[in-house]
Amino acid sequence: MNTRRGSPMHPFRSAFLATVVLHLVASAADAQQWTTLGPAPINSAQYAGRISAIVAHPTNPSLYFITGADGGVWRSIDAGATWTALTDGMPTTAMGALALDPSNPAILYAGTGEANFANHSRYGLGIYKSTDGGATWAQLAAATFAGRCFSRIIVSPTDPSTLWASVTIAGGFPSMAAAKGHPQAAGPVGVFRSRDGGVTWTQLTTGLPNLSATDLAIDPTNPLVLYAAIGHIFGSSDNSICKTTNGGDSWIRLAGGLPT
Repeated sequence: MNTRRGSPMHPFRSAFLATVVLHLVASAADAQQWTTLGPAPINSAQYAGRISAIVAHPTNPSLYFITGADGGVWRSIDAGATWTALTDGMPTTAMGALALDPSNPAILYAGTGEANFANHSRYGLGIYKSTDGGATWAQLAAATFAGRCFSRIIVSPTDPSTLWASVTIAGGFPSMAAAKGHPQAAGPVGVFRSRDGGVTWTQLTTGLPNLSATDLAIDPTNPLVLYAAIGHIFGSSDNSICKTTNGGDSWIRLAGGLPT
């Protein structure tokens, strides 16, 4: 065996050392004590997955809803001390967005698919809607949005039938790795609008590119004014902040302020 300083390690010795390391790691793993964390509510308060969205009831300070990145929708009626899972029986638990109807907070919308552009951010299968505070759910628009993700849902404060949603690809690296080969992974993204309470949706394209919309905000003083963050995670000349003053019929790109 060549043992001169700086010379490569002999393959046999390298394999032997690797075997020793693997044995030590396996022994350490065997010595660990494992605790089941879910999907039942977590009592130890030591570990939890990513939280992708949270909403508070407008008049009840003890009532909250959250969505887990891959844990579905949860509800707390005691200001977060305990939580109950609400959507374990639905087709997917991957979540990205959550919204309460401001005119009727018993109506809740959950956008499936975590819009965080990671290999482990799983794709969605449409929107879930509850009209009884999360007790029961209906799956909507799966054919429209399956294979992609929701970053935000907004319900009009003056017309509960009108909703807007920002939609992204299932991200990751390489591009769309999180889509896991879903046949609709390359479908339309950007900003969408519904006029019938989330049943059907139209992609808003006048002034907007077919790129992921990573966020969406509404002007609290004028529900016809919205702002959308548009862009591809790996960079694009179309990355921008866009604005509408007519509820989404047309958009303009706001100039300046962002890096090129």
